[in-house]
Amino acid sequence: MKGSQPSPTEIYRSYIDAENRRDRVQMELALHPALQVAINGVEQLASRNADAEATDQLLATYPDYQRHLHRVLQVGRTVVAEWEMSGTGDPAKSVPDLAVRGCTVADIENGVIVKASLYTDPKALDSVFPD
Repeated sequence: MKGSQPSPTEIYRSYIDAENRRDRVQMELALHPALQVAINGVEQLASRNADAEATDQLLATYPDYQRHLHRVLQVGRTVVAEWEMSGTGDPAKSVPDLAVRGCTVADIENGVIVKASLYTDPKALDSVFPD
């Protein structure tokens, strides 16, 4: 359908594709300015800008970072995605390789992601986001 709004799945995939291309403009277009992100039930980020800062930190630690989608399901405006993050570590800096599997439940409203709940091993991102 020409002129129709992208589906929630297409919006979520567009964010991941933009993240993998390092396309900040397209990433931001997929996110609500007041985006809420929780990891394992704990609120972590409270804005699109905070998401950009977290992505910058991730890319600084793993310049070859990629997120691979394994399966994406949609129920109404909610997307559930199984994914894997990967990146090459730096032994000289005691940074291990990144190999994180997880799941995201994302709520899409009016063409943007408004809330994302990520579930993964709680220690999986310690090398990127230490306490």
